[in-house]
Amino acid sequence: MAPANLHHAESGVGEALVLVHGFPFDGKMWSGQLDALSEQARVLAPDLPGFGDSSALPGNAEDTSMGDYAAELAGWARDMGITRLTLAGHSMGGYVAMAFARLYPDMLARLVLVCTRPGPDTDEGRQGRYKMVEAVKERGPQAVVEGMLPKLVSDATRQIRPEVAQQVEEIMQRQSVDGIVAA
Repeated sequence: MAPANLHHAESGVGEALVLVHGFPFDGKMWSGQLDALSEQARVLAPDLPGFGDSSALPGNAEDTSMGDYAAELAGWARDMGITRLTLAGHSMGGYVAMAFARLYPDMLARLVLVCTRPGPDTDEGRQGRYKMVEAVKERGPQAVVEGMLPKLVSDATRQIRPEVAQQVEEIMQRQSVDGIVAA
């Protein structure tokens, strides 16, 4: 598989720190960290295939694996001239980071896992994902917003800092149906 042309944001110089977003977000979720960490490293926040401004992987979206995302990330990093990196993955980005660690250990300097887990979904969790896929196919990203936003942003945050809920919703809304289904 040829590397995807992953869209990314970048700031700083030095060792590469690649921040991998969670589901259903894109690299914009790291905007606060990008500049904050740029004095310590070359910080890159790519959009995984099918998210943000990165094109989806070829083939059937429902056959996509975390290994496929890891392969795209490795090809992209090599194309960027990065041979060793620190990889930080949030949630689904952690699944991608763990697949990367298994498949490309020679490229990995350090691994940071944020709000993720090493095991597969439970049967209940898997069934919930399948239901979400069907809802997204019918109604688009709004189905994910309705299902996930209340879990991601508390009522208190919505009252005190409504701009946070708005930013989270905007990032979720801009994702492609194919990207959501594949993930």
